[in-house]
Amino acid sequence: MDFSPQSRIFFCPALKVVSKMLGLNEHLAGVTLLAFGNGSPDLIGTFSNLDGAGPMFPDLFGAGVYVVLLVAGLIFVFYPFEIQWHNVLRDACFLSFGIIYVDYCCVSDGVVTRTESVLIMSVYILYLMVIFIELFLLKQTVKLLQSKLKDRKYATAANLAKLEQLRAEAGIEIIDRTSRLSIDVNRTRTMSFDAILNKPNKDLMKQFFESLNPIQKEEWLESGIAGKLYIAITAPVLFVLQVFIPVVDYEKERHGWSKLLNSIQIPWVPMILIYTLSDNLFILGIPLYCYTLLITVPITIYMLYTTRTDIPPNYHHITALYGVVCSILIIYYSASESVEILRVIGIVTNRSNSFLGCTLQAWGNSIGDLVSTIALARHGYPRMGYAACFGGPFFNSISSFGGVFIYETFRSETPIFVPQGSLGENCVVFQFIATISVLIWSTLTNFSARRSIGIFNFILYAIFLVFVFLGELEIIETFAPENEEEIIDE
Repeated sequence: MDFSPQSRIFFCPALKVVSKMLGLNEHLAGVTLLAFGNGSPDLIGTFSNLDGAGPMFPDLFGAGVYVVLLVAGLIFVFYPFEIQWHNVLRDACFLSFGIIYVDYCCVSDGVVTRTESVLIMSVYILYLMVIFIELFLLKQTVKLLQSKLKDRKYATAANLAKLEQLRAEAGIEIIDRTSRLSIDVNRTRTMSFDAILNKPNKDLMKQFFESLNPIQKEEWLESGIAGKLYIAITAPVLFVLQVFIPVVDYEKERHGWSKLLNSIQIPWVPMILIYTLSDNLFILGIPLYCYTLLITVPITIYMLYTTRTDIPPNYHHITALYGVVCSILIIYYSASESVEILRVIGIVTNRSNSFLGCTLQAWGNSIGDLVSTIALARHGYPRMGYAACFGGPFFNSISSFGGVFIYETFRSETPIFVPQGSLGENCVVFQFIATISVLIWSTLTNFSARRSIGIFNFILYAIFLVFVFLGELEIIETFAPENEEEIIDE
């Protein structure tokens, strides 16, 4: 499936709107919203496969190596940028500590206790507390400096430049940096004289069909033969996406509002989400996801009766949450199909679970990270994409390990044994090396993410793959304990 139109039209604009709505800066949105979105499906998959044969270490840490090195390297090569030093130092240190602590808890005595499980999860909670407190203090500093600048004696060029820098770091203004338009976010919410004269449902069906049109006239006319062929091929996919995913984009007319289409989209997301999580759960003989209609249908009716076609309602930006969730679900399901194909290839070639986990499965599970981060970087948000390269692996490793360990220790009330597989410890070592390398090259380049650093990341990841292949073929010894048996898919 082609992710490009899905990311360009739905995911990136919706994520920017949600970031603005929650008051998050670019970096914080990357390590929270984007990391949660990309990592939640993996977390759910980990819980759903608790009784599976595959060890967790190669799956989670192998994916972490892939994201920190390869995905981040692609951002550096195609979209180099200046890194905010305090963010990268904080994230790299927390990720390094999390890796070491998880490995220590699992390897020191061979089992993980309930206390250790809670402490592992506490590391991630502490990380979230630190970044949110830092953002709060940053915004307080901006307010204090703004109040001082009202006094002329403080209104110097240096203080004004410092204020602009702090405002940019705090993310007080989030707009599309690749756009040439200057958009007033509240412009379309203002009731004009013409809007008072218009009927609430004026051009309702025309607006509906225009919103579903997957081919933009201007884009079609400006495209060459290859461009027209690409548009024609992706049009059916884009049409289906437009039916299900609401568009909230401050760069579009009426912010992408379509009264009829947005109203009928409300019931879809809760149904699909509940169906995904509990497709076999019934209450009184009725599937659980059908009960969402009791809430969403009245909301749809309310929207149809109270909104207008020419002006988006004040709560229109909330539907951006729908857009983000839908986009992540689409990416997840598409990536899941790729994972199954890669899994079949691994089984046919008779490879071990550890090898599949840190190579084919890691690549398949990280397609969502790759697509979303590159799409954001291409739209002028490389810092948000790169932040997710830390936030995603940190969320996956700490939350998955901590959540599973807490669940298992409270269920069995005894310490649990965590199989690492033949390549699990190798993945841990390379994940730590990859994270430490960020601290080294960032200080050597004065926190500049250059193309050469991207190439360095590719080389480091290639070395990791060489170790994995040689270890799988038993040409070299791995770090796996000698008494741990590797479970191989048959």
